[in-house]
Amino acid sequence: AAELVERDGRMVTAAEAALLECYRQAEAKKAVVAEPQVAAHPKLLELASTKPRQVSRTIAAPKAPPASSSSSGAPAAPASGGAAKEEARREEPVVPSVSVPKRAKKAVSSLPAGAPEPTDARAVASDAGALPEEGFVRSLRHDEAEPPWDSWTTPNLEVALPNLLPVSGNQTAILDVSVDAQADRWALNLMPANHDDGATIYFHFNPRRKEKGGGLILNDKFDDDWGMFQRLNLHKLPPLFGLTNAKLAFQFEQTDGETTIYVALDRRPVVSWTLRCDSPAASSDLSLAAPTHDDFGNDERITIHSVWWGWLAPI
Repeated sequence: AAELVERDGRMVTAAEAALLECYRQAEAKKAVVAEPQVAAHPKLLELASTKPRQVSRTIAAPKAPPASSSSSGAPAAPASGGAAKEEARREEPVVPSVSVPKRAKKAVSSLPAGAPEPTDARAVASDAGALPEEGFVRSLRHDEAEPPWDSWTTPNLEVALPNLLPVSGNQTAILDVSVDAQADRWALNLMPANHDDGATIYFHFNPRRKEKGGGLILNDKFDDDWGMFQRLNLHKLPPLFGLTNAKLAFQFEQTDGETTIYVALDRRPVVSWTLRCDSPAASSDLSLAAPTHDDFGNDERITIHSVWWGWLAPI
């Protein structure tokens, strides 16, 4: 029979006595470690004896994405959860056109009957303030007869830019524009004359003041599907908001079978865009459009006082 020894008023075996001694030493070490904590934090004992407070949390149901309604370069719908992290690195692609019903034909503001032929302006000063009057294809003056076009009180604006010729020189559209400093975004589209209600866009120019700290979105659209957009940091470009009668120029250059559009604001270069399609044929007619909303119903806020179309020296 195993030899019994007395521990804490009980008779136990030697093995049980060893276990009790180990337990006693462990408890003594814990008391030594905990003692300074209790002394330093007198409320620990009170908190330890308090029943944990039950916290109820309500998880909000995810919001449905907004419906698509008109043209834009990239979606602006907010994301949540893991999608927000991904959206911080890139913009989400738009919904493919196969799932978007064909858009109804949009109303277009009234245009002058018959646009004038392009005017060779190389012989005059290239400053927009000295442009020949006959080059104005959309002349909106500050009078009752022709007030300036603005995107929040009038339908979508579309202006014909006739007879694009592939020669050096270069054919240029100059817009006299104003943009409020607090506007969120505005957009302009350069398209072929037969664009099938915006299904084809050669160049989409879309400054966005608030989105991701401010960016300029560049894109195109073919067969009613947006291409891969490019995003530029708005703070590295000339100011595109807070404009008053600024001269915004789009100049076409066709070389080696490619067409490049150079953009300048008050003679300061902004960006260039090479068409990701075959160059328009000689004598092609183009259209300049200013939408009032994007695909998600966001307002595009810009005022256009006039549009000039003619020849200028390279900008």
